[in-house]
Amino acid sequence: QDQDSPDNIFPLVQLYCFSGAYQSGYMYLTRDPGSATFRLISFAMPRLDYDYTDENFTTLKGPPRLLGYTASTDLTDPDYDPESRTISMHAKWRGIGDAWTSGVWKFVDGQFILEEFNVDPTYEDNSEATANGENRWSSWQVYPQIKQNPD
Repeated sequence: QDQDSPDNIFPLVQLYCFSGAYQSGYMYLTRDPGSATFRLISFAMPRLDYDYTDENFTTLKGPPRLLGYTASTDLTDPDYDPESRTISMHAKWRGIGDAWTSGVWKFVDGQFILEEFNVDPTYEDNSEATANGENRWSSWQVYPQIKQNPD
């Protein structure tokens, strides 16, 4: 729209969808200006492959491989920040939270664009190693580029 037009208002509706033992899932809807119809919002999600060194899935042979992207309509434990116009989420792969994914999507030109995505695909509690001063990296930023995160 041009700068002289009134601002478009995009209502954001969060719908509760499911609950597990330690997290919940939600979907988001919005309504385009001038329409009474709501539409479901989709979020870009990296599709990843992991090559583990052991049968307990505690160590990777190398970085996760990005296979492409999918669109997801539900997010786990999301949080919307109206000031930054972002939705963030953090999904535990199991209750103790030693493996997880997290992402941030920013509202730009009427849609949520993937801004950052991180993953820790290793099922290993590193809290004791970290407390002892050891530096065990197990999480990876996979978007906007693949790189290992210092824990």
